Amino acid sequence: MEAGIVKPLCGLVVLLIVVFALPATAPARGGKIEVLVWETDELDMQSLYGAIADYVREYMGSVELLAVSFDQYQAQLMARLTSGDPPDVFWVTREMLLELQALGLILPLDETVRRTPGLVVSRQHQLGGVQFGIQVGMTGSFAEIAYAVPAEKEYNLEPVLHFLVYLQPRWDVICCFELIQPNPGLDTAIAAHGNTDWHIDTANEFLFGTDMGGSTTATNHCPNSWTRRHIHVGLTNTNHFYYDSDLITPGDDTNTTNGIDTAMLFFYAGHGFPPSSWDTLGNSANVSNVSIGDDPGWGLLRYYWQCSCTVFAHGPNCCAGDTCSSWHPCPDTGEDWWYQCPGQFSGASDSLTTPNVYERWGAAINPNLRMACGSSTCAYCHEGQVNSIWNNYNNLGYDVADSFINGLAVGNVVPLCISMGGWNINMNPLVADWSFTNQPNTSGTSHYYIQYLSNFASNQPSIVLPKIPELLPKRVLVLPMPLPRQWLDYEYRIDKEWMYSPDEIDDRGPRVRINQLSGAMYIAGSAEPLEEAAPLSEQAYVDLARRHAADLAWSEELVSEPMGSKMMIAGVAVEAPEKQQRMQKNVIVHLRRLVDVEGTPVPVLGEGGVIEIQMNNSGSLLNASKVWREVAGFESWEPVKTYEQALNEALVETKHSWAYRVADWARGYVEAAGNEAQREMRLVYRFWLVPTEQGQVRDLAPMMIEIPA
Repeated sequence: MEAGIVKPLCGLVVLLIVVFALPATAPARGGKIEVLVWETDELDMQSLYGAIADYVREYMGSVELLAVSFDQYQAQLMARLTSGDPPDVFWVTREMLLELQALGLILPLDETVRRTPGLVVSRQHQLGGVQFGIQVGMTGSFAEIAYAVPAEKEYNLEPVLHFLVYLQPRWDVICCFELIQPNPGLDTAIAAHGNTDWHIDTANEFLFGTDMGGSTTATNHCPNSWTRRHIHVGLTNTNHFYYDSDLITPGDDTNTTNGIDTAMLFFYAGHGFPPSSWDTLGNSANVSNVSIGDDPGWGLLRYYWQCSCTVFAHGPNCCAGDTCSSWHPCPDTGEDWWYQCPGQFSGASDSLTTPNVYERWGAAINPNLRMACGSSTCAYCHEGQVNSIWNNYNNLGYDVADSFINGLAVGNVVPLCISMGGWNINMNPLVADWSFTNQPNTSGTSHYYIQYLSNFASNQPSIVLPKIPELLPKRVLVLPMPLPRQWLDYEYRIDKEWMYSPDEIDDRGPRVRINQLSGAMYIAGSAEPLEEAAPLSEQAYVDLARRHAADLAWSEELVSEPMGSKMMIAGVAVEAPEKQQRMQKNVIVHLRRLVDVEGTPVPVLGEGGVIEIQMNNSGSLLNASKVWREVAGFESWEPVKTYEQALNEALVETKHSWAYRVADWARGYVEAAGNEAQREMRLVYRFWLVPTEQGQVRDLAPMMIEIPA
């Protein structure tokens, strides 16, 4: 009995096991059997070698086993089958079986299987009702792989079948290592774009804060300490990199270079609609072929984030009481977009008019995945949105789900995240993940939970100037915000531009953080378990936000009307997905800045110029931030463009002015996020534009265009 490893001239390492017959009392079964298989991490070659040795001890003859790497297996097999030197028996997938049968290169095995007791066969290895393959194992992936016999080796069929009768029932015991699927690398992120318009820049900005030309466009982005890759650049027809091989061929979501299921965090920017589909650089992906974070299956993803229209749509196409039409879906309330009310989900099956994210995405997410996030409505996907997402996470101290949802929310946009979990919502990543982790979701599998944003019913429209002054300063000069007196006595730890207080909150880090570039302050509080306190009224939260600001010495006189929103959680049991229950997670109140320009209040736009108070349901402080640079003067007074002038410029930039209309607009000075050095605020118009027809969304995505005022 001998064994060895040889290297053919092509350079491919092939494992060769040859077992020559030993003297035995059993009758001889024929000559040498050559078996060709491919290498797999599950295959324990030493155990298989031992089983073959046991076989030879009982029966005369010899067995030669060759294992080839899978990526070269089919080429080597075809070369041998067409050169007149085929192995006696070899492994095939169903796709290989179809191809080889069409070429007439393999034997039908119906007759021989019938007269060979002990062999187990499967219908999946039948073609046209005829058996062409014999399954390798009884369970798992080896039940899908089959043995096939070349047409040229019919004369050696009897010893081959005898060998398989011996090996097949022992396979699940002898073959396999217990594979433990690894976690993805900690702090690894990949991003892809579905279109080469501005969305390719958005994907790059999410990771690096720069557009594809290298210009810095987003101060806040994926942390520099992370391992980051922008995938699919220069490729076309990339939907197979979103697909799972268990659902469709080709399915390459675990491809190490371009598969989306290979890092801790994946982000997509591109066009979507209808809810089941999105663009993938020349073709489109459908959620029915997606299975992420699957184990077994080698899906490593923990967080799936997507910025596109309606892919996470949930609930009625119009909120209760609205009347829908194709061009203005909800005219009775003035709302312009479908799917704004996930909380009004009625249990209907997934469709265009009643999308069901539990049904559509529940099948695509696996227990290890911590969350998948996108937008129920249409969405704007620009550098401003990714800057806001990461500003929430890096600076404001928001948890992972809140960071995405609050960052993507602008105007009528309703972002949404979904996760699988158990009965205790407080254990679910939507509530528990204050930071990213590469660990699997272990909160349970009995329920689906979603999180979405719901604006206060009492919100008032942003201030609009009743009359546009003929002249306004082009620039407002600013200095870092002075530190309020009550915060001067701390002994802060200083690290570059940041100052940290010595006291910490739970596992979240310092209670107080101050950025010296802007003077911005960030305060952290303790999170309270959900359902510990009943929600308060909207007015009570507004009053408490003002009180928190006063207690922090942050009160300002010149602010716009408070704007509030509620983070909502809804859930269903997997076994009863039509019965949705809702609860409130937390509340956010914004106090937006106004700049007094010689008696005229002018709004401030951007990530700065805001006091933001996030509260637990009880009203206690969860997070607070103030980014409010000090005005040092005005510069360069110039005539102000009219609304019509600015809008015409914005429509020209769309390159499809006839196809867009205004969903929202604002005019004001832009103040940057608190971790950015800024010495002047510029006066701009911002227009949020949407297609005039809902059906055009897939080709003409919503746009935010900024025009100098």
